[in-house]
Order: sequence, then C-alpha cells, then structure tokens
Amino acid sequence: MNISRTDKFNLRQIILDFPSQFKPGLEAAGKIKIAGPFDKIAVCGMGGSALAGALLQTVISGLKTPEIVIWRNYGLPANLGPKSLVVAVSYSGNTEETLSSFREAANLKTKIVGVSTGGRLEELCRKNNSPFAAIPAKNVPPRDAVPAMFAILMKIFTNAGITPDETLLLLETAKKLRPEKSEKQGKLIAQKIKGKIPLIYASLKWRELAHNWKFRFNENAKIPAFFNVFPELHHNEMAAFEATKPASPYLKNFHVIILEDETENIRLNEGIKIFSGFVKKQKVPVTTIPLEGDNVFEKMFNNLILADWASYWAAINRGLDPTEVKIISEFKKRMAS
Repeated sequence: MNISRTDKFNLRQIILDFPSQFKPGLEAAGKIKIAGPFDKIAVCGMGGSALAGALLQTVISGLKTPEIVIWRNYGLPANLGPKSLVVAVSYSGNTEETLSSFREAANLKTKIVGVSTGGRLEELCRKNNSPFAAIPAKNVPPRDAVPAMFAILMKIFTNAGITPDETLLLLETAKKLRPEKSEKQGKLIAQKIKGKIPLIYASLKWRELAHNWKFRFNENAKIPAFFNVFPELHHNEMAAFEATKPASPYLKNFHVIILEDETENIRLNEGIKIFSGFVKKQKVPVTTIPLEGDNVFEKMFNNLILADWASYWAAINRGLDPTEVKIISEFKKRMAS
C-alpha cells in the first residue's frame, strides 16, 4: 500500500509530531495576563477549537473556579457581563459562530481573549484592544492543532489565576508521549471496525474523549460514529441491546468501543462490565480501551493519539485521504454565499 498517495497532506507525520505542539503553545500565551476575578468564563469555539477548552475543563474539574461554559454555538451563553471572561478560539480565525460570540462579547463589554492562526478573529482583537494568542501549529487540520490550543488555554487560565500552574507537568507529559508506539494498536482497532459504525462509550468524566473519537471517525475516516456516557446510558441506550424476538436487525451494524479508567467509581465500573456482557451476548463486538498514564494529562493525550491512529488507518483502509473534509468545506462556502 502506497500511503503517500492517499495521505496527501502527510497526516501521519502530524500525528507523530503531536507532543511537539505543547511548548510552542505555552509560549504563545506566555505574556497574556487578564486581571480577574471573573464571575463566569465562556470558551467559545467549534470542532477541535472547542475540544481544547472541553479537555481543559476535564483537567480542572473538581477545582474551585468560576463557572466555565464550553460554548459551541452562535452568540453567547446567558448571564455574561463586564466581570466575565470570553475566550474565542478559532483555528482559522474565520469561524462564523465564534466571530459572532466575539462581537456579542464586545457589545457586553466582557473581557475577551482571541486564539487563532490569524484571520478575522485577529483583526477583531486588534480593533477591540483584546489580547490575542497566535496558534503556532500552522498548516495542519484544525482538529490536529488541539495540543497547541490546549496549551494556550491552560497558560491563559494559569496567568489569570483561574487555575494552578501545571506547566511543568504538561511539559513532562509531552516528553513521555510516544505516538509511534500506539500506531500498531490504532491500526488494529481500524481493522476491527471495518464495515461497522462505532459506538464510543466512556464515563461522564471522560465524555470529551468519547466525543473526540466520534468526530475523528467522522472527519478522518468519513464514517458515522456516535458516543454516549456512563452511567446515564444504563438508563436508556442500553435497552437497544436487549434480547428481543424477533432479534434486532440493527445490531449487526455496530462495533462498541469502551474507554475504561480503572480508577473510576467502583460501582460505575461494575455497571460498565455488566453492560459489556449484555452487548457481547447480542454478538456485537466490543473493544475495551484502557486509559493509560500516571496522571490526567497522560491518560487524556495518550487516548487522543490512539483515536488519531484508529481514525487515520480507518481512512487509509478505505482508500480515503484522512485530512480532506470536502463536504465541510462545501458547507462553509454555501453558508458564506
């Protein structure tokens, strides 16, 4: 198989370079210091840009911080004002939903920080005298600039006194990440799901990791994929795997992927094991993926890399370029016309 003919933009190398994005990301936001305190924080973005904020929210869950909302929509969430902080994140700088959030934030006189590679968002920051951080990961798909965007957001929050300084731990984690070691596992997962629709499940804590797997399969492999969270799905979606007469004609189309964290609530993990047994009894294949690492950063980023590999090889196996998303580009053109 000549991968270079399919992987025209060399996404494989971008995945291998994943750990190198953190340090430049931290440096890009090093001088941004927004004075608080804040009553509410909104991180506004779409796709990978929103994911970076959601992952940071995962890391700091449990800490005493102002309310943080990840806003994936036009406009802004309710109850923002002069004591609030809006962080507008758009890889291209031209995402219309995020630009609308910036404009509304400017009208409300909230404090705003812009994060992008340039585009209209940088111009708006300049006109509004708002701090701006330039994403250093250029010429990559937006979804693959998540490490840089995460580092930028973490540094902005740290400098503002919203969260403790975990810079050293993040840099130490970057040194431990070995994307080349998990490629084989990702390739195997891609082979397992061939011809199937992936259903990705995780605990509520790791919701955004499951969400990431879903949209990696969507964008890289161009296949439908869906996600849900435990324990909520025990009270609804689990019924889809019930033994029925006649047998369900739908289940043969799916492959279940479960993201497993052995340090989770004991009762939750017991429930996940029971659920997995129900699924297997219906002859639906199940792949369990343990979250590997000694801390939240390692677990999170190791899993992101594995999702990259699985979706990358799912695309290659179909003979598709994993980088191009023609239908999304066409949609944006029509929206702009």
